[in-house]
Amino acid sequence: MHLRAVPFSPGSTSDGVGNSGVSISSGTYPGDRPGIQWVWVKKAETDRTLSVEVVIEYPSPFVTFVSATPGDYMSSCTHDDAEHKIHCTGTVPQLSPAQDVTGTLTTIFESTCELFTDPQTQLDFKGWVGFGDGTWNMTHV
Repeated sequence: MHLRAVPFSPGSTSDGVGNSGVSISSGTYPGDRPGIQWVWVKKAETDRTLSVEVVIEYPSPFVTFVSATPGDYMSSCTHDDAEHKIHCTGTVPQLSPAQDVTGTLTTIFESTCELFTDPQTQLDFKGWVGFGDGTWNMTHV
């Protein structure tokens, strides 16, 4: 399985309300266990609160949503008539919004998916931060 890292420039938006983020798609399932890493390469504003929101879509409108702040443990498990399951767990890194973590890789969650009826389906992993002035990537571990 391969995940594609997509960088966003400072100030870029992808949700229309000022949040920066990336969207990457996984390979085929079942049984793959991807880890997602976020790479911060720019200092954030000191007066903003860092938050992390993870949206996994399979297929629309089959959506699970996880939101957490630094240091929080987040977990989500979604079933669809006992045929599909998406399970996400992880701890958001304890980082100050002003902390410069250039070059640091921090794993924040990993996900498994069992697709009994459609093992070729792709899942979209979408990560957001609570401000729009940082450049970051998500990559496959």
